[in-house]
Parts: sequence; structure tokens; C-alpha cells
Amino acid sequence: MPLDPILDVAARVARALPRLRGRGALAQRLSRSPSNREGMWHIRMAKGHVLDLPRASEQTWQAAFTGRYDDEEIDLISRFIVPDGLVLDVGACFGFYAVPLGIEAQRHNAYLAAFEPVPSNFALLQRNLSANGLTKTVVALPIALGERVLSRRMWVEAGGAGNAVLLNDQLERLGWEMENLDVRVQPLDEVELPSPLAGRRCCVVKMDIEGAELEALSGGRKFFAEHRPVVLGEFNTFFLEKNRLEPNVVQIWADDNGYSCFEIRLARTSALSDRRRIGLRPLTRYSLRGTMSLLLVPKEHPVQQDPEWASILVS
Repeated sequence: MPLDPILDVAARVARALPRLRGRGALAQRLSRSPSNREGMWHIRMAKGHVLDLPRASEQTWQAAFTGRYDDEEIDLISRFIVPDGLVLDVGACFGFYAVPLGIEAQRHNAYLAAFEPVPSNFALLQRNLSANGLTKTVVALPIALGERVLSRRMWVEAGGAGNAVLLNDQLERLGWEMENLDVRVQPLDEVELPSPLAGRRCCVVKMDIEGAELEALSGGRKFFAEHRPVVLGEFNTFFLEKNRLEPNVVQIWADDNGYSCFEIRLARTSALSDRRRIGLRPLTRYSLRGTMSLLLVPKEHPVQQDPEWASILVS
């Protein structure tokens, strides 16, 4: 029998604790029991918004026990949201980014388009947008972005909600225990954004689509040339390799398109704390990169002349 009430209490207590290390490790340990993977979390995150999340998805447990999910990265790209602008969340899943970025967009009279093709994820995304009063600011679109219009098979995390991967022959050989579905892929250049999103300048794009980011960038060639948004992407090196792409392919794209490329670096502020300080390591097209996310900033963006920006650059 799943211990729903006990898990809920344990998660609430953990979220209320001071910011000490260990809560995430506890969450991961508890998530390994199949009996604990049933039901839903209802979480008030540290930033103040609420999220309903399925326990079946491994990525929800850290949020349940800490109240945080990529807060440093969200704070970083929030600074690029401009008044009356547009933000894109590509691979929005349950709304980990779409909700806090939507709240920030709301403060700037800006809007957000959240792309999420998995039906179970899409339903929870809409639920979380509604719970946070964002239905007029954020438009959810059940679309997978890619290089061309076609139908693709997608693997979804066991349980039918959570992480999802567009399949190719190399990925199919892995034999993961995941559920399959067919999704429609569409280039960003051919997406007709509804009113009031249409016609706004896009200032920020977040991408987390498990190695398909380069396809989405290629399918939005005109969009990125016209809008010149800041791009935050996971650009997962494992999935890039499985898509037969070199680890530095994103750096090459950035250099060819007039962007500076930075690798996200996170450092704990002390040995016992889970607080992290963000740094940015500049990369050239030839630099060796690690496994952290990348930030792409147009070379003409004024932030690169800001002394505060220089203070977060690391070697």
C-alpha cells in the first residue's frame, strides 16, 4: 500500500526545513519504491506558486522535498524578460519553468507560449497554469517543435507522464521501459501563435527536449534571426550523441548565428547548504563542454556590457 499521508507529511516537513543538504538525496531514496510512485503531489514551491505533480515521474520528487526546481536558472533568464515581450518554453512538461516564468512575464505585461506534446503532461500543465492564475498570460500548445512537419514516435517516462524523448533508431535499441505515443512535429517558423502572443518580440526561449534542440533551432531559423532571443537549453550531451551530433554542435550553431555561448556552472555556497551560486563559463566553438545546461546570448545584447554580468563569468 502506498503511504500517501506519510509521504505528504515528510515532504512538507522537508520543504519547511532550513536549506541544508540531504533533502534531495532522501527524496531519491524514497522514490525507488514502486509503492511510493502512486498518486500526486500538491506542492507550494519556495517561489510561492503551486504545482500538482505525479509521483510516478522521478523528476517531481526533488521538488516535493525541497520546493525548488532549477531556481537559479529561472532567476537567470527571468532578467531577460522585457515589457510587452514573449517567452517560449519548449518542452514545458508540468510547468516547472512555465509557471514561474509566466508569473514573471505577467509582471512585465509579457506573454508565454508553452509547447508540450505529451497529452498527460499537457493536461497537468494546463491545470497548474489555472491554479496559478496564468491562463490569460500563458498559452499552452500541444506541439513538438522540430526541423520539419512530420509524425514521430516518442517515448514517455514509465507511468505515461514526465520526461519524453523523440525516438530514433539508436534510442530504440536502448530498450528503456517507457510508454510510446505518436506526436506531430512542427517547425517553429510555421507555428501561428494566437492573439495576444502574435506580433510580440520574443526575448527568452527555454528548451529542454532531450537532444532535439538542434532540430528545433533549425526549424526556427527565421524566428531566431528575427527575434534574437536569449536561449537556455539543456542540450543533453547523451541525447546529442544518440542523435549523431558532436558535443560542440551547439557552440558551432551559436558562433555561426552571432551568439555567445556560456556553460552554466553551479557552486554550493557552503558544504552543508543546498544553496547554489550560478556562474557562466564562456565557450568558443572549439571548447570542451561538460554536462551542464548552456545559455546562448546574442553578441549584440546590451547585457554583455553590464559590469554585473561580468561578475558571474567564470573560467
